[in-house]
Amino acid sequence: MGILAGCLAPVFSVASDLERLLKEPVSPGTIGRLVAHTADPRAVSRLESALEDPIAERRAASARVITIACLHNLRGRVAGALESEKDPLAAREEIRALATLASSSSEAAVVRAARRFGTSLDSTVADALARSAGPEMIDRILAGTLPFAVSEPLRIELLVIASRGQVGALETLAGRAIESRDWFSWMLSLRAIQTAGWRENPSQLR
Repeated sequence: MGILAGCLAPVFSVASDLERLLKEPVSPGTIGRLVAHTADPRAVSRLESALEDPIAERRAASARVITIACLHNLRGRVAGALESEKDPLAAREEIRALATLASSSSEAAVVRAARRFGTSLDSTVADALARSAGPEMIDRILAGTLPFAVSEPLRIELLVIASRGQVGALETLAGRAIESRDWFSWMLSLRAIQTAGWRENPSQLR
């Protein structure tokens, strides 16, 4: 997945293609193919049903399509599915979906859901919140005030994600850290610049 978790615009597809698809057996594959038909209420209805499917892989596939298509009208359904989710694979996709659809207002719900699986989904939550909230998360990432522990490499990756990979924003962070003599944040910022694919020039950061 790239730095930005952009939404796919609703696709107005050929009705007959969707009709054939809806006649096929329900599977993660056929659910995934609904991403090409999200402007059609019948496809959205199938996605809603799949969120409640007893097979976890189908729930996960539905949540992934909802994330890609940014189906905001399904936010409540995703939140309900996540609240009762028992499978970590499906929970991972539902966390990404809810964070995408509800942005920072979803933090309490996704953290609470992730806690049911120990710490195994902490990185998923951190990634999802950084993608959805973007620059709003940068200060919290630097200060280490996220609601869970994250490793140094993950914090660097989160900085890249939250800054949208903009080297100028990362250089500003590095410059601000120098002014405040916060050498740890300076180091994180420089490594984020490197991770984003740029070579930092210390002379430009003074």
